[in-house]
Amino acid sequence: MGLKKGEGNGRGPPGPVTNAQMVDKHPVVKHTFDSVLPRPQGADEQDLGMCARVIKTTKPIIGVGSRGLRPAHIKALLQGSFREPDATEAYPRFIQLGCLYLDGTLPPWV
Repeated sequence: MGLKKGEGNGRGPPGPVTNAQMVDKHPVVKHTFDSVLPRPQGADEQDLGMCARVIKTTKPIIGVGSRGLRPAHIKALLQGSFREPDATEAYPRFIQLGCLYLDGTLPPWV
């Protein structure tokens, strides 16, 4: 791929020199995260009961998130025909993840 500008289309030759250059350009930064705050007392439980209906009616080109998650990715979890029994847990786990996110109990590093 590359930028198609100059020799090598904008790509460096593989090897230790290129690797060192990339490490210098993109240093590893240690992140520290605060602990998750406790849920407020008396807060309502999360309800994603309409999630399946919303997913089924969403147009495929709508709703791209910052990480490139498209409705078709989620529809596959909901409507997929899975061979592995563990794969059938994908959609319920997705709903659990959504509840944790909305609840504020999802660790910030996720």
